Amino acid sequence: MLRALALFASLAATPALAQPPVPPGAPTPPPPPVAQAPPVPPAPRVAPTVPVPRAGQPAQLPEPPRAPEPPPAPKPGQPASRALATNVQVELTITDRIGSAPPETKTVSLITSDATWGRIRAGANTRSPQTGPVPTMLNVDARPFIEQDTKGGATNRLRLELTLEYQPMRTSTTAPAAGEGVAAPTHLNQSLSVFLTSGVPVVVSQAADPITDRQVVVEVKATVMR
Repeated sequence: MLRALALFASLAATPALAQPPVPPGAPTPPPPPVAQAPPVPPAPRVAPTVPVPRAGQPAQLPEPPRAPEPPPAPKPGQPASRALATNVQVELTITDRIGSAPPETKTVSLITSDATWGRIRAGANTRSPQTGPVPTMLNVDARPFIEQDTKGGATNRLRLELTLEYQPMRTSTTAPAAGEGVAAPTHLNQSLSVFLTSGVPVVVSQAADPITDRQVVVEVKATVMR
């Protein structure tokens, strides 16, 4: 025991070995390398979960895209929304009668395509001994709609939209008495929508002059040109 203590004391008193001096100007030795941790691998991608049907239930599949619905076929007796490549001839006959005098007849004719407006404008200025300068006019607007069958073909029925503006020269067999006013020319303005059969004339209006015994009868005929 005494020998061990003596040996430990002698070792503690021994000075440490001196390090060799570093010469001036020599580079400083690099520090020892530091161990780096290994890179962490990326987390694996997780596939989207698919709902699993329960036992006894069929699997739900995505609905297929729906096909566009075809436009409904036009009903018989009704005009279709699609215009046909067909022309229609519209004839208008105006019968102007005053009292027992022979009637005056005027005829207007125009051709227009299906579902398209046709317009006629006619005007003139005349002079009357009783009223002086008198403007006259005859204006017609017509638009036919051909009815189609279940296959989209033209039938012999059609609907006609018609506007008529008629202002003729007012004639009188007798001069106005002293102090009696002079009536202005008759002015007829009509707007109609009627169903017609191709080639069959129809009287669509019969108007009376509110002052005189004048009557104006309008007859129209529309013919589908095949």
